[in-house]
Amino acid sequence: MKKLDSVLNLIGNTPAKRLDSIAKQFQVSLWAKLENLNPSGSIKDRIALQMIEDAEKSGNLKQGYTIIESSSGNTAIALSFVGGLKGYKRIIFMPKIMANEKVECKKMEESTAQIWWARQFSNPSNYKAHRKLGGEILSQFGDKIDAFVASVGTGGTLFGVAQVLKVKIPRIRIIAVEPEGCPYVTLTNFKIIEGVTGGILKEILDSKLVDSILKVTDRDAIDMTHRLIQEEGLFVGISSGANVFAGLQIAKEMGPGSNILTVLPDRGDRYITSEHYVT
Repeated sequence: MKKLDSVLNLIGNTPAKRLDSIAKQFQVSLWAKLENLNPSGSIKDRIALQMIEDAEKSGNLKQGYTIIESSSGNTAIALSFVGGLKGYKRIIFMPKIMANEKVECKKMEESTAQIWWARQFSNPSNYKAHRKLGGEILSQFGDKIDAFVASVGTGGTLFGVAQVLKVKIPRIRIIAVEPEGCPYVTLTNFKIIEGVTGGILKEILDSKLVDSILKVTDRDAIDMTHRLIQEEGLFVGISSGANVFAGLQIAKEMGPGSNILTVLPDRGDRYITSEHYVT
């Protein structure tokens, strides 16, 4: 029996499941990394732990400090979960208008002592955490992956995993998935506010790691989420549905015998009030 010193030890090392029912008609292996099984319920546990522990090691975060961040969902929960277990106060700004809450974080960080702003959108520890995810994927699959498919929010998952997989599997296709009504990677002319916007998304654009971009509608993401629940027994969120829907489109292109991998970022309980594809 496995014994734990801390529930934080449960973060990462998630299993991967082949989606036998959903993908059977295409004669491909479509795999999903079950990030919904992280202890607070999402892939963001990985970055919360990495960002906090890196900040502790650098001396930027110390006992008595308050962690602040702008987030409407999984990162808020993950930072509250990890930060709370480590004894920090936490303040989360909920977005209303793009970037405004980040401006408030910046003002608070500059004017208040003992504040550490996690900055998930630009903190290198974000994609550093996902490089570890990339390492897990290689340990599970070796070089037997033809494509990796992931939604883009801050960009950390796509960027970190792609950095690892492209080195070990140069032929692999990296597919970015975006909500049709809210593009991220294709938004190449977004306004840069120093210290507030840009960050990892700009690094993705500059890196040329992404081979193609797929846009997914709310309806397609929602319908696939329901299929994941009914056919695969996976109670996951709408971004998971979007990732799997995109994975199937790639399966059609690549043909029989292909190995395609995606991630299921969070649980379905995050979307009970409103079913909507956000990343």
